[in-house]
Amino acid sequence: MDYGATESTRTLALDGHREVTASHFWKEQVGETIKLTTKSGYVIEGTKDHKVNVWTPNAEFEMKRLEDINDDDHLVFYYGMQVGGEDYVDLTNLLNEVMRDHPRHPNASNFKYLSRKNLILDEELAEFLGLVCADTNLSHGSVHISNTHSWVEPIIDRFNLNVRETKNGYSISSVVLSMFIRYIFNKNEDFVAREKDIPQYIFQSPVSVQKAFLKTLIDCDSYFDGRCYLEYSTASKKLAEQVKMLLLNIGAPVSHSTKNGAFDGTTWHSHVYHRLFISGWFLYNYFMNVGTHKYESSLSSISETMQSYVGSTGMSISSYIPNIG
Repeated sequence: MDYGATESTRTLALDGHREVTASHFWKEQVGETIKLTTKSGYVIEGTKDHKVNVWTPNAEFEMKRLEDINDDDHLVFYYGMQVGGEDYVDLTNLLNEVMRDHPRHPNASNFKYLSRKNLILDEELAEFLGLVCADTNLSHGSVHISNTHSWVEPIIDRFNLNVRETKNGYSISSVVLSMFIRYIFNKNEDFVAREKDIPQYIFQSPVSVQKAFLKTLIDCDSYFDGRCYLEYSTASKKLAEQVKMLLLNIGAPVSHSTKNGAFDGTTWHSHVYHRLFISGWFLYNYFMNVGTHKYESSLSSISETMQSYVGSTGMSISSYIPNIG
């Protein structure tokens, strides 16, 4: 069945990961499906006779049907594809919708960034939205950011908003900004940690925008041991799955585990938390491709460690990590 695909609709061919033009889409009724979850936490679902690439216990690659895959098989995932939109997403219509719904606001002089003729989701706005996704609570007329790190303030200051420092971070008095964030994240109610997710506009954006969003999101809710691994934690299963896909896209596969409850220093939270671990070469790839505000002072030592190891083995970094050369 033809679903009206146009020349601008793109997909990836299996042969050499070439980009091709999609001319048709088909939709069919599917009865029984099989869902597989790997030990690292990645999930794949398809019909029982759908074939995927597998690394077998005999150290061979083999295309196997989903129903024939065993516990000893390893699913092969391609990472570092760097797939994203070609152009920045234009959010002007979304902002205009907010303004129509709230005609009494804002005072334009207080909302310079949001009052531009064209509002584009660029890297600067993506960094701010990553911060919002991680550490923000919303009220009707305010945006409360619970983060006191020094690198946060410059990100907020870009937008010429009415910002007030608080004991736990920053408070921004703005009905329009509060509603704009709700519209972007498609949230009618206040943000709840277990229900947070990544806006669709981030996935539609160029890879540089995806990276900017990831940078602040992960900086806010992660721990880095200073050497070989970084742990990102969230109470939202959906958000964890989305972060995994974005990291896979930029070349940083993770391992995914869960823990029951967490202590924030004052309060015990009895929720299931999802933990994503980036380690080794993939952590180096993450820092070099995505960057960081929080751990910037550690980047030089990480680079020296990796370069030293590479030099001792006689291998190039590109031998281990795609898209680094």
